[in-house]
Amino acid sequence: MLTNHHVIEDTTKVVLYYADMTNGSGSVVWSDAGLDLAIVKSNKNMPYLDTADSTTLKVGEDVIAIGTPLTLQFKHTVTKGIVSALNRTLEISNLGGTTSYMQNLIQHDASINPGNSGGPLINSEGKVVGINTLKASDAEGIAFAIPIEIANAVTGKVVQNVNYRAPKLGMFGLDASITYQNAISKEQSGVYIVDITKDSLFSESGFKKGDVIIQIGRHQIFDMLDMRKALFSYSPGDTMAITFIRDGKECYTEVSCPEISSIEA
Repeated sequence: MLTNHHVIEDTTKVVLYYADMTNGSGSVVWSDAGLDLAIVKSNKNMPYLDTADSTTLKVGEDVIAIGTPLTLQFKHTVTKGIVSALNRTLEISNLGGTTSYMQNLIQHDASINPGNSGGPLINSEGKVVGINTLKASDAEGIAFAIPIEIANAVTGKVVQNVNYRAPKLGMFGLDASITYQNAISKEQSGVYIVDITKDSLFSESGFKKGDVIIQIGRHQIFDMLDMRKALFSYSPGDTMAITFIRDGKECYTEVSCPEISSIEA
């Protein structure tokens, strides 16, 4: 079962409220704070919804959200809205004064409130296209969901290996389309490297701020969503072939994924 990391943070056991009005327990088998995603294993088998490619969503398309806004009195609440925008990037202020970014989000206006976090965003065909994560606190009708493709990519790996962790690159990037629009980069597609952590994989592999990643292995990289999906096809210890643009020239290198625990890119 999928949910948000911030829903299960600091716990390993959770209470589940099933649609048949019974309760059960679950355990957290995987979570990632940067992605705000987590996987919970139920103590009994449950039916599940199919997923659909969120990249086929259109602005104005109907969607519904299901969750438990505010208190358990309102569990299994369904709200309806439309897709308001796609590929949104949000700047998040963290405890301690640091800043992080959530990218490639689906913006919609289905009503959600505290307690809806981790619930599904469902299209008109009854298929899950996203995981609701947050709303604008100082406005109405502005909610955001994580594209289901990110969750699907990691779920497949965790099913095979419950201890799976994606390779950590040690970089922070933005969609090149964003940096192009702001006259920072000349490349309109790919992932623009904004910053690199000292002594990280990318630092030691010779990458620089301003490089634009356009391919990882066989995966074409058009934005951060593509990059996240590509990284979840690798495990620590694998060799990763990366094509990137530097100063207008196409470059190629291979890096060995380190044996460490999480993903920043």
